[in-house]
Amino acid sequence: MLRKPVELSLQTYEVLLERQNLGDIHPTLVRGALWYSPDERRQLAADTDAELAQRGLLRGGRLDGDFVETLHVLQRPGVEYYSWVKSDKGERTVRVAASGRDAVSVVAVNQTLYLAPCTPDALAREFTAMLPEAPAARIASLNCSDTDLNLIKSGDIPSTSNPSIRDAKKVLQWLKAPHTYFGRLYVAVRDSRGKRLRNENPPGWVDTEQGRILFGVDKSGWVSLAGAGPQDIAKKIQQLEGELRGGR
Repeated sequence: MLRKPVELSLQTYEVLLERQNLGDIHPTLVRGALWYSPDERRQLAADTDAELAQRGLLRGGRLDGDFVETLHVLQRPGVEYYSWVKSDKGERTVRVAASGRDAVSVVAVNQTLYLAPCTPDALAREFTAMLPEAPAARIASLNCSDTDLNLIKSGDIPSTSNPSIRDAKKVLQWLKAPHTYFGRLYVAVRDSRGKRLRNENPPGWVDTEQGRILFGVDKSGWVSLAGAGPQDIAKKIQQLEGELRGGR
């Protein structure tokens, strides 16, 4: 497995997946399909080898064995956490993936990948540290039905009020508040048959002027929103992983 950080172009990573027959690229790295002429493919192969050699990953025409193992973990992890980190200035993706005792993190920005080894026992904490630094917003937990929230969003304010309606109004205020970074929390695991399972309705996080909030809707159609610091984010993704493994 990878023992030190590595910087690699997305283009080289794409070529490696094809060479190693490792399947489709991860959703966080997908870009538009590209067509290459035979001459362009030859140049692409040469550029790939040159970059790998420069990074110390290709010696005597052989790809570093530890790096090959890392590619396998990234392409078929037992568990992974990831998020698109978005802002007005652009977007990057952050991801941690683990298989057994092997784990790796990836940050992708501007067609460049930054890979680094990480600790499988601290996967949730290491993933959380890859998000922008932000304190938890100081806010009492809000809870409302998805139906009530959609009514408030549409401007159809009910004539009567109840706790769900009152919280729905506050939830909408928070979701419309000025923000810097935002994204959603994705978790995926593989079951005993090797099938990849991913959480549905991934919860969202938003960094507001008052701090970070975490919000989401459960399977019963109930929306929750609360302040969320690093520990809260780590706890949430571990909860999502547990639900996937438990078949819930």
